[in-house]
Amino acid sequence: MFVKKRAIKNDPIDKLWVEYINKAALADLVVERTGPGSYLFGSKKITAKVVNEKLIIKVGAGSMGPDKFIA
Repeated sequence: MFVKKRAIKNDPIDKLWVEYINKAALADLVVERTGPGSYLFGSKKITAKVVNEKLIIKVGAGSMGPDKFIA
C-alpha cells in the first residue's frame, strides 16, 4: 500500500520532490532528505534544485528532470 509523503514546510525543493514521488506512487521507493536540496534515493546520493519553477536532479556530472530520474 502506498502512503503519501509530506513535504518539509517552507522548502520549495522538498515540496516539488514530494509531488513527483507521490505522483509516481511507488510503494517501495525510499527517498530520505539528508539536508536542504540533498537526498538519499535508495543508496544513491542526489542533489535537487529548482530552476525556472522546475525541479532539477543532479546525479554525478549530469542533471535531469525528476520523471526521467525516477524512471
